[in-house]
Amino acid sequence: MMKITVIHGQSHEGSTCMVARELANKVGGEIREFFLPRDFNRSCLGCYTCFKNDLSDCPHYKELEPLVTAILDCDLLILESPVYVLSLIHI
Repeated sequence: MMKITVIHGQSHEGSTCMVARELANKVGGEIREFFLPRDFNRSCLGCYTCFKNDLSDCPHYKELEPLVTAILDCDLLILESPVYVLSLIHI
């Protein structure tokens, strides 16, 4: 069975999200979805620990591990984010 990981670049489940889900469903298989920043809301510290030692030494590894595992284990990775995301911000 094909493993599919979908990373949504926003938490809003609008038309871009629906297109990504439709693609994943058409391909078929086990689908895992992540919504950023909800499922991972940290910035890289630039400490290079993941390069010098191991990714498991990253200060954010506990929160990052489910996302990394899903990416490494999947057969298909779908990255999506709407281009009009700033139109949702009301100033």
